[in-house]
Amino acid sequence: RSGAPAGGGSSVAETAARVLGGGGRPSRQLSKKELEEGIWQDREIRFDVNPALLQLRSGETLIDTMSSVEDTKGNNGEKGALMITDLRMIWMCERNAKINLS
Repeated sequence: RSGAPAGGGSSVAETAARVLGGGGRPSRQLSKKELEEGIWQDREIRFDVNPALLQLRSGETLIDTMSSVEDTKGNNGEKGALMITDLRMIWMCERNAKINLS
């Protein structure tokens, strides 16, 4: 298994690096309110958050990534990458990073 999705998209490692590693700037600057609301990872599940809020928090460690994980509940049939950290689990659609849950 190469780790790359069948559709020719980016690999799980590339997705994790782009989203979690801060590889690249957010599409826009986040407001103070958005940054304060970004501190929720250990308390609740959120859907379709700004991809900039999915970046690793200070002290958070990426443990593992898995490719071709299907969301069978809300986005039935959508495959994505599942990233496990010591604080949370993040699923992101391979087709559109704006479709996610954490």
